[in-house]
Amino acid sequence: MAIQDLKPEPENTSRRDLFATAGWAVLSASIAGVCGAFVRFLSSNTVPEALSVSLIGRPDEYPVGSATFLEEHRVYLLRDARGFRALSAVCTHLGCTVVKDAARHGFRCPCHGSRFNEQGEPVVGPARRALAWHPVALSRDGRLQIDRGRAIGAGHYLALDRR
Repeated sequence: MAIQDLKPEPENTSRRDLFATAGWAVLSASIAGVCGAFVRFLSSNTVPEALSVSLIGRPDEYPVGSATFLEEHRVYLLRDARGFRALSAVCTHLGCTVVKDAARHGFRCPCHGSRFNEQGEPVVGPARRALAWHPVALSRDGRLQIDRGRAIGAGHYLALDRR
């Protein structure tokens, strides 16, 4: 037996088989990409702010009954008869900035249509988590400060003594 007899015969792949294999590979990669994008769309990927405490101004700059959007900090500072509180303007779906929707008494996300009530709870998806409430405090120099690195319940207010 010669050494040449032990070599396998080279398999001839037809052009049709090559294109069929390439076609299935492209189709599989496309389906995987679409599925990955769909899963990413459905999942939340918001991250907490790096710099958390923000000084925003003096209490007398915000009248009772006001809802002030602080664009630089992406929060709404709300003041009513009970005091101050801060609601995050970051949508819990994909991190877009929500806008006040006075007609529906809440907030809406312009990116994907999520709607939140006045307490920041989701009413219409795709967002499934409520907007975060952040603590408001009075700094030593008398300015309001918001700690965006902490989340608190919706019922917490900064009440100022009126003497």
